[in-house]
Parts: sequence; C-alpha cells; structure tokens
Amino acid sequence: MSQQVHERFDLRVFALGPKWNGVELLDLPYPVTPHFTPLQQKIWFNTAIGVEVEIEQVGRMACHGWEWKLDGSLRNSGMEFVTEYGCRVWNFPQRIANLHKTLNKHFPHREYTERTSVHVHLDVRRFDELQLANLLILYTLLEDPLFALCPPHRRENIFCVPIRESMGLPIFDIWKYVDGYQKYTALNLLCLPAFGTVEFRHQHGTDQPNALIPWVLLLSLIKMVAQTIDHEQLKGMVSGLKMSSQYDTFLQTLFGPWAAMIRRSSSLDLSVSDAKFFFNATKDIIPCAD
Repeated sequence: MSQQVHERFDLRVFALGPKWNGVELLDLPYPVTPHFTPLQQKIWFNTAIGVEVEIEQVGRMACHGWEWKLDGSLRNSGMEFVTEYGCRVWNFPQRIANLHKTLNKHFPHREYTERTSVHVHLDVRRFDELQLANLLILYTLLEDPLFALCPPHRRENIFCVPIRESMGLPIFDIWKYVDGYQKYTALNLLCLPAFGTVEFRHQHGTDQPNALIPWVLLLSLIKMVAQTIDHEQLKGMVSGLKMSSQYDTFLQTLFGPWAAMIRRSSSLDLSVSDAKFFFNATKDIIPCAD
C-alpha cells in the first residue's frame, strides 16, 4: 500500500474509551478538564463535520458512515469517500476506523499520491460576524503551524494556497471578503454561503486514524475557541504578541495542554501583522434593524 503516516503528530491511535455526555468518546491524547468548561466541551465535540478522503487505485465499496463519489481530479480509478450526513467530532474516530478497516480488506494496494488530499468541513452556521473574524484571526496566526503538521508538498500545492500568500488590504466587510474568496485556498470560505461550513484543505491523502483523528480534533478545537472567545479580548491578546514566549503563553491560555500539538511559528511578527488584517473585519457591516 503506497501510504506513509506523517510522523509529526507523534500521537498514538486512539481507542474508544471515556464517556462524554452519555456517549462513548475517544481516548484523548491530552486532557480536556479542567482547562475547558462543560459548555466548551459540548461545542467542541458536538461540532458537525464533513470529511473527504481522496484515494487512487480504489473502487466502489460500501462502508458504514461513508459515501463514495467519483472525483475527476484524480487518476487511476480515483474516488472520494465522504462522511455521511450527521457525523460529529465525537463519532469521527469510529467512522475513520471503519473506513480504514474496510479499505484494508477490499483495496490493500490503494494509493495516496500527491494528487490526493483530505478536506475537513466544520459547521459554522451559528457563527456571527465577530466569531468568523475570530476564526480568521486565529487561523492566520496558526497557518504555518498547521502546515507544519502536514507533508511539505502540501504547502506548494496549487489547490491548497496559504491564505497569508494572498493577503491584500485590511478587511472591513467580512462578507465582501468571503464573496471574493478563492476556492483553492488552504482555508476555503466559499462553502460558507452554500453549506454553512469552512473547509480546511491542508492534509495529505491518508485514511490512517492516527493521522486524521488528532487533525480533526485540533481543527474543531480552533473553531470552538473562535466561537467562545470575546472578539475584543482576542484582539488584545494578539496585539500583545511581541516575543516567542508570549506566543507560547497565548497558545497555552487558549488551547491548554493541546497547545503541545502546535509548533511555534517561525515568522511570528509577520503572522501577527497578517492576523491584524481581520481586526476591523466587521467595521463596514450595516447591522440589521430589529
């Protein structure tokens, strides 16, 4: 099987273990309590997600929790497997384990070439403009560390262009920014008006649970923080980032022990400057009358 697990996560395969809110939950690599409140945990683990896994040298097959789709961007009998509607963070580990096991049984010689990738959609239908601005600020700060968790070739892929390489003028109307967005950016916002999701396109093609489970957990954690933190508080925290030690404290404050997954950005000053492009992203939005 032409597949290598990217080793930068340095995490084990997680088994279903502790219960959360009455349901079986994965055995987490880092603790959740006491850093995250029950409400934060609920938002984090209950986030609706859609995961797309692109594979070559594969065929049609039935797999519980997944649908197959033809993908014209792939070669050699390439297909895409997509989580069925209703998938959430807490039950994704079981779904990806099902896919991995079924693929091993029916297509042990499947291939993951540089044409293949994994896309993760996160539900943000409940986001307001300030929460969306929070997500863009956090993402811009974390874009380099997120790419560091993926193979180097993903950053050079023309279908996964870093957002920081396409920064223009500061943003004052976040919806106009979304309307003019490019689909093949690492963080795709064009699916926001149609589906109410944001799409992370960074990850290379793989069906390995020990690669995709921590990846989905981290992305959904970033989304949870964006949803729950006060916008002005976040801007103040980002504005105070002058040294690497402050960046480490910032990550620890927002992500607790999960900050261990995030490597310090080598271009801290530039990432902070780019994140400030979204500080006034709601300035020109006219509020709706009550």
